[in-house]
Amino acid sequence: MLYYYKYDFISPESLYAEIKEELSSYFESGAIDDMMFPLWTEKCLKKLGKTSYTPKEVVLNIDNSMAILPDDFHKVREAWVCNPLEKEVFLPSTAVTYKQCKQKATLLGDDKPDRCKTCDDYPKSVEVTYKYEGDTSVTYFGASYLLSPGTISTKKHCTSNCANIYSTSLDTFDIHGGNRFVTNFRNGNVLLIYYAKEYDKEGYQLVPDDYDILHYIESYIKWKLRERLLDQTTDESFRIAQYKAEKAEREKNFSWISARTSSMRETIKRKQLEKSRQHRANWPYEIR
Repeated sequence: MLYYYKYDFISPESLYAEIKEELSSYFESGAIDDMMFPLWTEKCLKKLGKTSYTPKEVVLNIDNSMAILPDDFHKVREAWVCNPLEKEVFLPSTAVTYKQCKQKATLLGDDKPDRCKTCDDYPKSVEVTYKYEGDTSVTYFGASYLLSPGTISTKKHCTSNCANIYSTSLDTFDIHGGNRFVTNFRNGNVLLIYYAKEYDKEGYQLVPDDYDILHYIESYIKWKLRERLLDQTTDESFRIAQYKAEKAEREKNFSWISARTSSMRETIKRKQLEKSRQHRANWPYEIR
């Protein structure tokens, strides 16, 4: 269960362009450049933690104790051993396959719609026709139990809230070479819930579309640029450059607090669970 908000992710290219426009005189003179922008952005995202990455799911087919991880894999959130529950296969054919079934339709509650008086002829079921073309294979899996980390070093590939860390299962997993998911059983299926690193067409890592987080990244990059300019100044202009660098650092620190607060916003479901937990904890001390 994801306790925190899931953001939309966007390219930081427009953010980089805005920074270069504001400091255009320095960029045009060659005093600074944008080569370190992607690295500085990645440092900001790492500092913000798991909320800066996209949660995804994939079913890995374990063959000879190994499976290849997705290209955008970053860290493990959950890894479940799962078994196929149901499989549908539609073989290729020049003809089109049609599948017809009935879906039950029910009213919400006991109330009948206001637009009719008797509603005696209200449909109890609906005819639905599905159309299939070409070959299609759909498999439904059911999660059984959590794998446990094979070694201590495996935990570095897991998030801090990874449920597998607390698993006592005899079936284990490990990650080798950054892209190989290795288990201690030879064949099977694993449902992997992971955090992904996504990139745009220019190769920039996508960032959360949130004002506070974007402002923090912008402030951090400007602060690093001011640091560079400060190192290049002469004695006459040192005091002015130092003032601007200190101002950029203060803005960076304030924006970090706002970004961290924004990234830790809890969902309504999480707030409800926390309220229930506090109620249970105080229950023995309530006066009745």
